[in-house]
Amino acid sequence: MRRIEFYLDQRFTAWSSTDLDKREVIAAWADPTQHNVDEVLRWWDKRGVHPLRIYEVRELLGHGFSTQDLALEVQGRSILEHLAGGYSAAWCMSAIRWERRGRNLF
Repeated sequence: MRRIEFYLDQRFTAWSSTDLDKREVIAAWADPTQHNVDEVLRWWDKRGVHPLRIYEVRELLGHGFSTQDLALEVQGRSILEHLAGGYSAAWCMSAIRWERRGRNLF
């Protein structure tokens, strides 16, 4: 978790501007990625998720979606990019279901 903390500190230094606990944020990223720092960095960089958007990611994972689902592309963007772009978690869940149905038709 120290490596995740290192990269988190590089991306976000204004901890006084949030009510989130740093340890909670680190744990929130370590759990779904099995402490895989490379996967965490892909979420933050390639998939466009801000490190502090842990509640939205947890909500999606809590509804039974996998980390692979969150990387699905809908309308040319990953689900996590849609989330980072301001789409609601409910919209993202619907988009994942829609994408799954489309794949099952072929």
